[in-house]
Parts: sequence; structure tokens; C-alpha cells
Amino acid sequence: MSTAALLNYDEFEAQRAAGEVQALAILTPDRSTNSPDIPTGHEVGIALDSAVVRGMGVMAGTPEHIIEALEAALLESMKTEEYLNYLAGSGQTAESIAGRVEWTAQVKAMNEGYQAIAEEMRLVK
Repeated sequence: MSTAALLNYDEFEAQRAAGEVQALAILTPDRSTNSPDIPTGHEVGIALDSAVVRGMGVMAGTPEHIIEALEAALLESMKTEEYLNYLAGSGQTAESIAGRVEWTAQVKAMNEGYQAIAEEMRLVK
């Protein structure tokens, strides 16, 4: 019996090293520097970009100056050597660091991609 999974790099790499999984594609626009032998989804006919996304939300009505201060502090914290090393070790780049405008657009694009795949597979109407 065959199964498929959508794994983040850290989960995948440990299982790959143990010979438990085989990669079919990486769902990013470009090949990973950590696994350049794995084709992108686009190269194998899967027009979907996916990423591990993390974000922070605030309650509706939070004053803009508070939102701006939180965003600036988070963006600054993600420029540290420790965080950049974490990104590199998990198959990500500093290009994944984004403010709220970029992050919102990324999440919306991923959702649209997932929706299109679900429709193609006839999982939704």
C-alpha cells in the first residue's frame, strides 16, 4: 500500500535519512538548497506553492501604533543570526520573513492554490 504526505522539511529530512519516505516534489517556486535533487511541484505538473507559515494576530480594534510596534519588533527579531540559522537548517531562507501585507498575500495565495487542487481532485465543488 502506498501513502502520501505533505511534510515540512524537518519532518521529511529525518524520515528521508531513515529511508522511510521518498520525496516526489517540493512545493516551492525554486528547488531547495538543502535538497536540490528534489524537483519543484511546478516541474512535475503541480502548480502549487506551499510553505510553513506562522503569524501573529491581534484583536480587532487594536490601535494601529500597537500593531506597527509589534510588527517591527517581530521583523527585527527574525533578523538575528540564531533565527536565520534556524531557517537555513529547516530548508527555508530569509526571504520567508515577511511583514503583514506580504504575509497576508502569501496566505491568500496558498489558500487559492489549495482550493484549486481540491477542486481538481473533486474534493469540493
